[in-house]
Amino acid sequence: GELSHEQALTKCKTDEERFFAHYYLGAKSLVDGRVAEAEEWFKKCVANGQNWTQEFDLARWHLERLASQ
Repeated sequence: GELSHEQALTKCKTDEERFFAHYYLGAKSLVDGRVAEAEEWFKKCVANGQNWTQEFDLARWHLERLASQ
């Protein structure tokens, strides 16, 4: 089954795990049409600072794209 956002985040034990959770929760929210929610997840992802990952770059790209709409 699917975990709630809160359940997924409580399973994260490190900042890196939370970073990836924030990104993929944002991606899922965006796919589901919950744009404002996705933006908040992507902001949390970028704020985490794991800037050597593809997900960091993608989160920034999504935020830039959403800001221009």
